[in-house]
Amino acid sequence: MLTRAVRATMQSGCRSSASVFAVSTMSSVASVSELRARFDKQLLPLSPQAKQALAPFPAQVTIPTRWGDEDMFGHINNCCYVQYAEQSRVTYFALQGAQAGVDFGHTGIGPILASFEIKFIRPVNWPSVLGVGARVSHFSRQHRRFTIEHAMVEADSGDVVAVASGEIAIVDYSKGGVAIALPENLIDAINQLEKKEIELRQS
Repeated sequence: MLTRAVRATMQSGCRSSASVFAVSTMSSVASVSELRARFDKQLLPLSPQAKQALAPFPAQVTIPTRWGDEDMFGHINNCCYVQYAEQSRVTYFALQGAQAGVDFGHTGIGPILASFEIKFIRPVNWPSVLGVGARVSHFSRQHRRFTIEHAMVEADSGDVVAVASGEIAIVDYSKGGVAIALPENLIDAINQLEKKEIELRQS
């Protein structure tokens, strides 16, 4: 069912972590404005409606669907949306790393996806282009995590076709991937990237 929520838990050795480190290393050699300019050059055209839907999201990517992304019913396969969200998430991490001036790849400390949930609103067909945004909704100090929200929008119509959220933990990979408290410079960098103070929950 397209309205079903799908949850996926990723382990420490997943490809998502490697992607984060690769992009974070790139962010260490560029300012936020330089890095954003690089990402903006890769954006495909979005309709005014799509731009408005993605306006609340500081990290945005555009992704053309591929013929091979379709399932037997001619719809983009559900699994592809997880990768679309990942692309916007690592873009967010790169911008946040540049904002904080932190290269996660050399500190041994970095983010990892702890859980992921997605809700499919309507099917998408090939060929089409999706705009995907990422933003942080809140921090959880007790659980040592923060939540990233995603919106996936059809570039032409501006229709939201899926929404997703993921819980991000910060771990010390030099100590076997042990979760650590959210660093204050990370919280500060995210607040600056979001241009507002993100809710900090104690629970």
